[in-house]
Amino acid sequence: MYGNYKTKVFKDYQISSQTAELPLTLVEVKAQLRIDVADVSDDTYLTFLIKSVSNFFERYTQRTLIIKTFIAYLDCLSYTCGIIVKKSKLQTITKIEYLLDAVLTTWNASNYYFTDTNQYSSIYLTQDGSFPTDQDVRMQATKITFTAGYGLTNTSIPEDIKIAMLNHISYLYANRGDCEGDSSNSCKLPCTSKNIYDNYRIQPIAWEE
Repeated sequence: MYGNYKTKVFKDYQISSQTAELPLTLVEVKAQLRIDVADVSDDTYLTFLIKSVSNFFERYTQRTLIIKTFIAYLDCLSYTCGIIVKKSKLQTITKIEYLLDAVLTTWNASNYYFTDTNQYSSIYLTQDGSFPTDQDVRMQATKITFTAGYGLTNTSIPEDIKIAMLNHISYLYANRGDCEGDSSNSCKLPCTSKNIYDNYRIQPIAWEE
């Protein structure tokens, strides 16, 4: 609760689509590691490290690197103090749909807008907007499709993030086999990378419903 109004925070998201592009290229990683010999098996391992470090960064900071399309659900559209989208940076609200007689119906975009922020964005009613009054009463009666991330290519990612990820990969490459079984990779995070990651980390919302 927030004041006399409700604020809804999504907790579950489904990835609808994403690009095959990685946040770092093999060329960038090889330059960091000073590898100048072509080796298919090594390329495979380096690609694995890129994906592993990217996933770690996104979990740790709660940010999305390359733009992905997400789907989230609400039970109803009645959160007059905003719907917080816990994916950052929010780029677009593709559409908001609600069930009417068991059929998905698009809610007119003139009814809402979203805030442009580097943290979590929120969806609000416009001044003349209104919620549907004929929505079905059931779980997941509202479907929201949106995109989030820094950009469609890795050139949109801030340089300090890329530097931190390259340093993280260097550490993992030099210390492969350490901390076996640690899926979080937390014990494999060098301090220089952690300091930069912490600058981008979004803190939990204490009052979320």
